[in-house]
Amino acid sequence: MKARPGIGTSVGRRERGFTLMETLIAVIVMAAGLLVLAQLVAVAIHHNSKARSGSIAIAVAQGQLEMLRAQYYRELHTGIAEAELTPTSTGAPHTAPPVQVGERYFRVRWEIAQAAGNRQTVRVTAVEVARVSGSGASASGYEDPLMRQTKSVTVVSQFAP
Repeated sequence: MKARPGIGTSVGRRERGFTLMETLIAVIVMAAGLLVLAQLVAVAIHHNSKARSGSIAIAVAQGQLEMLRAQYYRELHTGIAEAELTPTSTGAPHTAPPVQVGERYFRVRWEIAQAAGNRQTVRVTAVEVARVSGSGASASGYEDPLMRQTKSVTVVSQFAP
């Protein structure tokens, strides 16, 4: 009697499993894909953090601009000039104490230039700075923003009566 293939004999070619080499190649391809995906996630997190810093910087600059605008119209109404609204000469711009938003710190500076007529051009810049302690810190406890600037945003507006 002749034995049927697959019964009592070695397994036929169609019923074999994956070879060790095929499995190893599949694992390497999957590992490479997961590595690329992990790098993509790291890049996305980094860009998300930068975008968040930019959004906060814009909000801080717009907040300072609105505060200056309120002072400008209060000055028009009362006639009392405030030092923060005086035109900036070619020297240093006006500055405010650093603003803390969550764990981030922003230094706000603004310049005011006299424009045509009775208008003033206001340029407000918010710069994210790193909070440091120990050596390298200035008297205020903040690094020089030019040394550790992560995000800078400038908002420009004109005030007119």
